[in-house]
Amino acid sequence: MARNWVKERHRKMDVADERVRILALAADKAAVAGDIDYADRYLAIARKIALRSSVPLPKQVKMRLCKGCHKYLMPGKTSRVRLNSESHRVETKCLSCGRVQCSPYLREQRVRRKKSG
Repeated sequence: MARNWVKERHRKMDVADERVRILALAADKAAVAGDIDYADRYLAIARKIALRSSVPLPKQVKMRLCKGCHKYLMPGKTSRVRLNSESHRVETKCLSCGRVQCSPYLREQRVRRKKSG
């Protein structure tokens, strides 16, 4: 009985992960088409599915989601992206709530160093 429960849980998690990825793609398509409201809604649904089923959001989805107001971040329309060369990071500012998200870009610098060295 316990094994069936574990298999069922993994199956549900796989389905939830697939749906989260499908909704993320739909959000991207909606944002490119200019429907930012639809993109926000798709990501909100994907986030709810991930939270309910204990599935982590993919890294690309996390980067497109504002951690303050949970809206879709599209560079140029809903967010401003800047490179900070002093601290070696990419700064993304949400234009609706003003929160700044930072992510390092050390990996790209390491690749450049290996190529030149």
